Amino acid sequence: GGRRDLLGRMAIRQLMHRPWKTLLTLVGIAMASAILTLGMFQRDALFYMVDRQFALAQRNDLQVTFAEQQHPRVLDELRALPGVARVEGVRYEPVRLQQGSQRKRMSLEGWPADSELKRLLVGGERMIGLPPSGLVLTAALAERLQLRVGDRVYAQRLEGDRRELLLPIAGLVDEPIGSSAYADSDWLDRVLGDGPRVSGAAIALLPDAEVEALYRELQERPQIIAISQRRAAIDNFYDTMAESLDMFTSVASILAAVIAFGVLYNTVRIAYAERERELATLRVLGFQHQEVSALLIVELSLLTVLAMPLGVIAGWALTQILAQGLRSELYRVPAYLSPATLSSSAIVVLVAALAAALAIRHKVARLAPLAALGSRE
Repeated sequence: GGRRDLLGRMAIRQLMHRPWKTLLTLVGIAMASAILTLGMFQRDALFYMVDRQFALAQRNDLQVTFAEQQHPRVLDELRALPGVARVEGVRYEPVRLQQGSQRKRMSLEGWPADSELKRLLVGGERMIGLPPSGLVLTAALAERLQLRVGDRVYAQRLEGDRRELLLPIAGLVDEPIGSSAYADSDWLDRVLGDGPRVSGAAIALLPDAEVEALYRELQERPQIIAISQRRAAIDNFYDTMAESLDMFTSVASILAAVIAFGVLYNTVRIAYAERERELATLRVLGFQHQEVSALLIVELSLLTVLAMPLGVIAGWALTQILAQGLRSELYRVPAYLSPATLSSSAIVVLVAALAAALAIRHKVARLAPLAALGSRE
């Protein structure tokens, strides 16, 4: 116990004796951890975006688009199909939004006020309902047009009578993908003045639904020109992105491990070279080589433990910067780090520290005390 306390005090004193060297070592280890965090951040952010967009915001299994706008009674035919649990009509109205010098061609989306298949998200997860009047814009669109809640925006119809409307902004929502404007479908029908219309439908299926049979049934209907499956869209995304993201993450992991090992091993190797005579003296005084190597390993352990929270902070700061740089009108990349990423960065640094500890222990075991004491400093 006394020997261990002595070695611990010696290790702490050595680190405090050279603060700049200790600080630079901590920075090096922290940056290795941050590199791994940054490499895994892209995977975390993309999966987070897909989860929020396709699991929370869009709850339908199928989405169909009609060749031309239909009366909502067409939805009853879809509700009667086997395996269908819920059908909600959606109206797409092509418009040109204008606020000052800013313009945007897009489609307004009209959804039922009690929609269960389209959820509007605020703050990532909190859901809100459609207001009885006014538009709800995504944050990206509001930023592009420089609009806030309470403002009004000019909207010129691009089909039909092509008249210009002045529409109020009733709310803003957070969606990671796309740039959209939503409204209560009844209110939108009244504002446009041409009666109830639907451009397509969102369909939720029963758990035991025969998806392929229903898909073929929908394809045979002449008024339907497009069908999309939410599950297929998610699977295609994962199949396309997962392999490249896994490779990028693997490269980042190897790079981080090499940097962490290099910084840690060189630190203790230099400490060994500088204090070889001191270590040899401890051997002559009766300390076992395991105890002598523990002196350097304690220093390495202290550096690792101190650097890990710094690595988390550095990784978080870099993800904030990268997320801001990747944001565009189409994508709102969140600065999101999963618990798995944070734990992985810590594990890689710990493995690198363990490898450095084993290497320096082997070096100390080969130390010849008398030869070291007989050499010049």
